[in-house]
Amino acid sequence: MYRIPFTLAAGTLAALLVAQPALAYARVAGSGSRTASVITGQPLTVAGTSAVFAANAKTTDPPVAVTATVTNRNGFHRWAHTVTAAFGSSNKAGCGASDYRINGGSQPVQAAVDGNGTLAVSGVSVSMLNTNCKNSTVTVTYTVT
Repeated sequence: MYRIPFTLAAGTLAALLVAQPALAYARVAGSGSRTASVITGQPLTVAGTSAVFAANAKTTDPPVAVTATVTNRNGFHRWAHTVTAAFGSSNKAGCGASDYRINGGSQPVQAAVDGNGTLAVSGVSVSMLNTNCKNSTVTVTYTVT
């Protein structure tokens, strides 16, 4: 067994401590990746009332107001920007889209619909333009963005 004099060992140790990088630093190279699932949820849906014109309706009568309801089936809020209404159908034979006018067909909503909640949208109405379409029901189709 070899013996190193204490003074030589202390000097060597001091030189090693000064010359070596600290042990707290580590040099690592490489790359990695990570994936995470994002749940987008279900889209908002919208449904609404139909416009009913009586047997004595006139083209000069005020428009029939309809109301749309935006539904959020998610457990978190979703943003509704615009609800758009368009002619869907008429139950009266011979009456089509040109016989009615959708007023306020694009309604800015700009509101959050609470999770599992609904939001009523007003401002849409239907006018009858052809007196041959009295006693009819107009189905309005709605979309939400």
